[in-house]
Amino acid sequence: AFVPTSGASIAALEHGWAAYTDEPRVRLFTCDENAVMVVATYPSADGTGVILRVRECDGAQRRVAVRCGGRMRAVQAVDAVERPIDGEVRIAEEEVVFDLGAFALRSFLVRF
Repeated sequence: AFVPTSGASIAALEHGWAAYTDEPRVRLFTCDENAVMVVATYPSADGTGVILRVRECDGAQRRVAVRCGGRMRAVQAVDAVERPIDGEVRIAEEEVVFDLGAFALRSFLVRF
């Protein structure tokens, strides 16, 4: 099907594609911010938690809150190979809260 994309933001295109290709299901992590996508969640290599990977799509730095469907005990910023790195991140009630740069990709180790 043809979908006009003129004037659509990158985030709108990404969310449209995800809605078209992904099966409806209950998700462990969700974000209400349209310009931010949860791009991956998977068990950590060491088995101590879940890796959460998010991406900013529209080119603007922002504070992000990603809601979690489980009871988190701890969260740590990690790099692409799951090594701990510096980076402000905290748990606020049922949300992981952090700053995300323009077009940035960030990963976190979430422990339950």
